[in-house]
Amino acid sequence: MEECSSIGRVSVSKTDGYGFESLHSCGKVFVKFSSIYDFFSKIKSESKHFTFPKISEVIFNFFYVVIFASLIAVIFYSIDSGFSKIVRWILGVYV
Repeated sequence: MEECSSIGRVSVSKTDGYGFESLHSCGKVFVKFSSIYDFFSKIKSESKHFTFPKISEVIFNFFYVVIFASLIAVIFYSIDSGFSKIVRWILGVYV
């Protein structure tokens, strides 16, 4: 790898002087595509690596989230109602 400018780089005290190589900020990240067809063929090949959840997992997770969110809502409502009653009692407002 060719050397890059280190302007603006700060030494990391945990690794400085312990034999670790510094990361280069100007490394090539982008992949060149020779054509639009090549671009879409790479997208198609990468899309084969996707794994989608089973419908049973989706349904289970849906109900899990709904139950958990409802439980949290009830807890926050209880805490808020309790604080509201305490503040009303302190201020003398009995509504």
